Amino acid sequence: MNNPADGKERKMKKNLFFLTAVVLLAAALSGCDSGFPNRCLAGKPIVLINATLIDGTGAAPLKDAYCILQEDRVMETGPMDKLVVPAGSCILDLRGKTMLPGIVNSSVAIGFDQERLAAWAQAGVTTVRDMGTPPGRTFTWNELGKMLYEPDGLEKAKKYLNLGLVEALRSNDKNARLLFVGPILAAHGEGVWGPYEARQFLTIYSPEDARIKVEAMLDLGVDVIYVSDVDFGVRLTDAEFKAIVRTAHARGKKVSAKARYPVQIERCLEMGVDDFNFIMNSELQAPLIAQMAAAKSYVVPCLSALETDLVLGDALENTRRYLAAGGKVALGNALGNPYLPVGMPIREFELMEEAGMTPLEVITASTKNAADVCNLGGELGTLEAGKIADIIIITGDPLADIHNLKNVVYVFKSGKMIKKPAQL
Repeated sequence: MNNPADGKERKMKKNLFFLTAVVLLAAALSGCDSGFPNRCLAGKPIVLINATLIDGTGAAPLKDAYCILQEDRVMETGPMDKLVVPAGSCILDLRGKTMLPGIVNSSVAIGFDQERLAAWAQAGVTTVRDMGTPPGRTFTWNELGKMLYEPDGLEKAKKYLNLGLVEALRSNDKNARLLFVGPILAAHGEGVWGPYEARQFLTIYSPEDARIKVEAMLDLGVDVIYVSDVDFGVRLTDAEFKAIVRTAHARGKKVSAKARYPVQIERCLEMGVDDFNFIMNSELQAPLIAQMAAAKSYVVPCLSALETDLVLGDALENTRRYLAAGGKVALGNALGNPYLPVGMPIREFELMEEAGMTPLEVITASTKNAADVCNLGGELGTLEAGKIADIIIITGDPLADIHNLKNVVYVFKSGKMIKKPAQL
C-alpha cells in the first residue's frame, strides 16, 4: 500500500531539484550580459537558451536545450540542466522557439546575384550550391578550354571569368554562402552541341585533356566538378570519365552528375560520381535503384522544378522507391525556373513529404545531407561542437508542420547574427 507521506516527500525533492537548478542557472547568468545583442562585444561567447534543439543529425529533438557559440563555431549543445555558462557570455532566451542548422540548398541556379543571396540568408537558407557559372562571359567554355593550353593560360582565364563578382558576393557576411560548379564537362563530337550547349559545356578530348581541364577549373575556384554523360551519339570514354573523377577526388573535391536516363546513371555509378542532380524524371527499375542505394549515392531530386516541367509523377515514385531502398536524398530545387520563388523552399519540402519523408527526414536532408553533397559535411550542416555556427531559430514546431520553417526570427551565419526581430 502506498504511503501518502512517501509521495509528498518525492514531490518536495522534485521541487527542490528544480529550485536548485533555477538558482544555479541564475547565479551563472549573473555575471553575463543579457542585453543581447547591443552590448555583446566581439569575441564573447553567445549562449542560446530554453529552445527546442533539432541538431540536423537525424536525432530526435531535445527540448529545453542550449547552444553555446564562440566566434564562428558551435562550442557545445545540451539540456538546460547541464548548462555551465562561460563567464561574460551574452544570453539569448529562446523560450518557445526551435533552433536548427541553417538550411543548405545544394542545387540552385541564377545564384550569382546580391539580392537573391541576401534573400536566401534572411529566409534561413545559409548555403547554396549554384549549378551554373558566373554571368558576364563573352566567350564559350571551349574557347576558354583552348586558352588553358596557351602560355599563362590560367592567368588569362582568370581575367576573362567574372571571378571578381564571386569574391564580392562571398565577402558579404549577410549573403548566403555561395558555391558553384563551373561548366558541365562532356564528350566532344562533330555537330553534337547547338549554340546554347556550346556555351554551357566544356568538351573533353582525351584523358590528359580531362586532367588538365579539371585541374584548371579547381585552380579557378570551382567547388564541385559537374559532368554529363549525355548520349547523343557521343559519350565520354571510360578513360576520360575516370580521369575526371580521379583528378577531382585527388584534390578533395566531389563530382556531381547530370544524368537523366538509366543507362547514364549506371555508367556514372561505375565511374564513381558522388551525387546525381535532377535525375528522377524517368522511370528507374528496382535493380538500378538498389545499386544506387548500395553505392551510397546522394540524389538531389529537385521535385518542385520537375513539377513545373509536368513530369512530377515519375519523379515522386522514383524518390519513394529510392528512399525505401535506403537511398540518401539531399535538398535542391534547381532554382532558375521562373515559377520557383527565392527563399525557404517550402514547396520542395511539401513534395519531399509527399514522397514519403517525415518532417525530421526532410530537415536532415536539408541540413546534414545537403552539406555532405556540397562537400561541407565536416564543417557545417549539424549543430555539433566544432561545426560552423550557421543557425536558424523559428517559431513553432517544424516536426508538427513543415511550414513552420517559414517562421524564421533569427539567423546566425558563421556565428554572426544577420537577422533578428525588429524590436530586439
